[in-house]
Amino acid sequence: MKSEQAKTLFHGVEGLNCAQAIFKAFQNDFNVTDEHITTNKKNGGGRVEGNICGALFAAKELLPQHADKITEMFNEKAQFATCREIKMVSQFPCRECVGLAAEIVDKLK
Repeated sequence: MKSEQAKTLFHGVEGLNCAQAIFKAFQNDFNVTDEHITTNKKNGGGRVEGNICGALFAAKELLPQHADKITEMFNEKAQFATCREIKMVSQFPCRECVGLAAEIVDKLK
C-alpha cells in the first residue's frame, strides 16, 4: 500500500520531506520526474504558501480535480491543513500526515 511506502520514504534513506515522499511514492502512477521530486524539497516542513502541510499540498497537486475533497478528507483526521496547527493543536505526527495523504490519493486516483 502506498501509505506505508510514503511513510517509509519520509525522512528515510533518501532524506525526503513530506511533499517529496508523496511524489516519490506515486512516481510511477503519475509519471513524476526525479527533477520534480527534487524541486519539491522547498515544499516540506510547512514551507508551502500559507503554511499548508507539504503532504497535503503534494496530494492536491497529483489530483487537482479532487483538491477540495482531498482537503476535506485530510481535515477529517488531521483536523487542520496547516503544519503549525497540525503540530501544535491536533498534535498529529508528520509521518501520519504523509500516510494519510497517500491513503487519500490511493482512494481517489
